[in-house]
Amino acid sequence: MAKAKVGSAESVELNRKLRLYVILNIGLVVIALLLLDTFGLLNLKRVFMPLMSSVPVLNRLVPQNVEDPYLLSREERKKEQYTLKVWEDNLKAKQQEIDSRSEELSSLEQKLTDEKDEIKMMVKAFQDQKNEYNNYKKNVVQQARYIESMRPEDAVVRLQEMDDLTVIDILREIETAAQREGRTSIVSYLLSLIEPKRASRIQRKMLNMED
Repeated sequence: MAKAKVGSAESVELNRKLRLYVILNIGLVVIALLLLDTFGLLNLKRVFMPLMSSVPVLNRLVPQNVEDPYLLSREERKKEQYTLKVWEDNLKAKQQEIDSRSEELSSLEQKLTDEKDEIKMMVKAFQDQKNEYNNYKKNVVQQARYIESMRPEDAVVRLQEMDDLTVIDILREIETAAQREGRTSIVSYLLSLIEPKRASRIQRKMLNMED
């Protein structure tokens, strides 16, 4: 009878030690798993969530989206779509900037073209005036030679038909040619034959133009 009690006590003690040993090992395994999860060497959710979802009671503790195998892919696509949107917005902004500068360059090009045409017109106008002056100067020289070759009385009649400025230019050409050729000028004599009032006006203008 005593031996039976001793055997029963030893059995209870052995069971207690075995349970303690199992619990200790489970604790060590749990700690090891937690350490692996902490250092990123193991993902406990990915490992145990599928197991928990298969247990009738524990599957209620599993979030609905944990089993979604495409969650990461969708997040990556969202990031890619956002990145593409940013690029697209930047490209649109660059395109608008290019279009704006293109319009500015077109406006500037048109302005330069207009200024170039204006310069061409100014050059042409200057050349026309120069040609006109050269023709006028040539005509004055011819008129001066022609008047010098005429009788003074006939020359005065011809001068009377001209305006004062033309008469002054012709008389100056006659005087310049006489000085150049070393002969006496007939300008004073021609002025004496012109109507006195006009002759005085012509002489006064000639003096003012020299000043």
